[in-house]
Amino acid sequence: MVIIRTLLLLTLFGCAKTSYLFHQSIGQLKIFTKSKENSKLLKSVKVEQKVKDKILYIEELKKYFFEYWEKDVAPIYTKTTILDQKAVTYLVITSDFHKIKANKECFPFMGCFPYLGFFNLEHAKEYAKDKESEG
Repeated sequence: MVIIRTLLLLTLFGCAKTSYLFHQSIGQLKIFTKSKENSKLLKSVKVEQKVKDKILYIEELKKYFFEYWEKDVAPIYTKTTILDQKAVTYLVITSDFHKIKANKECFPFMGCFPYLGFFNLEHAKEYAKDKESEG
């Protein structure tokens, strides 16, 4: 069954897009599984104060938002993922050499996007280099 799904993905997306989607799935999963409850991070002696200050600021903004709009507090932004890299994702926007208009990358069932995001900086650089060699 897994083989059939893999072949179907390769047929629908092509190898490059299947690879991209695979890496995106792994990146999303890592962010999700590494997240920790804000309350635990705020109590931890291992977490830097500047990170704690950012969490407290987000909680302050969240509280203001729900009070301002007179809404019940929703369970959003209750977890934080501390990154082991400079950015969550690295965006690559391509355009034709003589145009200032982003090219779109399209995916069946998901639509078209004027950029691609990469969780891995090296993958972003490889993609950019490939696109640059295509012109």
